Amino acid sequence: MYLYNKVVRDKVCTMSGSPTIFRDPDQAIEAFKAHGQSGIRIMSLTSFRWDVAIRNYGMVSAFSTRLTPTIFDVGGLHDTTLFSIVAEGSPPVFRNGVETTEHDIIIYGFNADLCCRVNYPRTRLLAVAIPNKEISRLFDEPLPISQKIRPSAASLRKLRHTHRAAIAGNGSQSGLVYATINCLETAENVVKFRDSNRARTVFRFQGLLENNHCWPRFLDDICAELGVHERTLRRACTDYLGINPHEYITCFRLNMVRQVLKRAGFATRVSDIAAEYGFNDHGRFARLYRQCFGELPSDTLRSYAASSAATARRK
Repeated sequence: MYLYNKVVRDKVCTMSGSPTIFRDPDQAIEAFKAHGQSGIRIMSLTSFRWDVAIRNYGMVSAFSTRLTPTIFDVGGLHDTTLFSIVAEGSPPVFRNGVETTEHDIIIYGFNADLCCRVNYPRTRLLAVAIPNKEISRLFDEPLPISQKIRPSAASLRKLRHTHRAAIAGNGSQSGLVYATINCLETAENVVKFRDSNRARTVFRFQGLLENNHCWPRFLDDICAELGVHERTLRRACTDYLGINPHEYITCFRLNMVRQVLKRAGFATRVSDIAAEYGFNDHGRFARLYRQCFGELPSDTLRSYAASSAATARRK
């Protein structure tokens, strides 16, 4: 499919592949920023947990992640192209409404803007990250911005084996690159992720909530602000986010409350924070919060306030 024309020299592994467990989306985002993935935003649909193992081999990195039901956006990876695979036996993941299974590879290229959702607990993803400057050296033609490909079964098995060895510390930069290239060369059933009106509607909807999270969220007002019909927004949200706009708004507000509670002190009143984000029925808010995160909001406040107080005492 692509003509490979350069030789890659091995680089020494520079980071441990031991998994790090994140229970806070903000911490996961900061960790990915440290590895050049600056365009990621995360919204948890349950109690958040994201296990991440990263192994660097010079310029090329291998990632292994296991995560709970989540909606996450991958913005333009300005310096890196990411090749992502669903682990064997893992349920499918949806990117821009397109189902991707363990038989597919997703390419996140320069200026890609993808909305991804994981519907099942403990879904596992694998990835290889190659700098764009290396991509330009390795191929005679540029890779598309983002696409789904289905390589041959043999080449995909080889990539999984190579990736497994790399995470364990027994791989090499050239091995990761060659295995990835082999998948590209045997690829069929290419699906390109185009910048559709529906995709733009979803990203504008998410941005509107992030920038105006304290104003009343009536769907008519949101549709008017976005300049779309309610039916259009509903279809876009169902395809891309897996839930309808009302459900997404509620989940977004719950996540915002949780972020505030994790930074608050013992003197904070949960009902005041809930009301600030539009939850005026405290009993209903507590039920929704517990359904989403597996604990009451007061439990979140106490546990994080106690942890902050203990950290302050140690200092």
